[in-house]
Amino acid sequence: MYIYMDSYLVESDIQSRSESILSVLKDVDLMLSYFPYQVERGKKTVKDSLGEHVKPTITLRFKRFGLFTFKDVFVVDIRVQTHYMITYILKSERGNLFDILFTFKESRVTS
Repeated sequence: MYIYMDSYLVESDIQSRSESILSVLKDVDLMLSYFPYQVERGKKTVKDSLGEHVKPTITLRFKRFGLFTFKDVFVVDIRVQTHYMITYILKSERGNLFDILFTFKESRVTS
């Protein structure tokens, strides 16, 4: 079974330098603490073509329309696409996938 989720766009002005924002976004433990619907966090050893890696996991649980209950464990992978774009990929063994894209730009305000 696959879950269809809508895309949401959240835009906010943050008065900070891009390096500060980038360092916060790269801190997986900090970012996961803000994810909604989480019931558990942990670690999992994942094997890929580059070897074995320990990656964070997050268990999400929520209800939709009072009838459907969803609970799954996701392995969290972070990818730095560009200097201004970071993607969090949450993938479960059951084939469920969440892509969370963070983009930012610096405003050049002149006095």
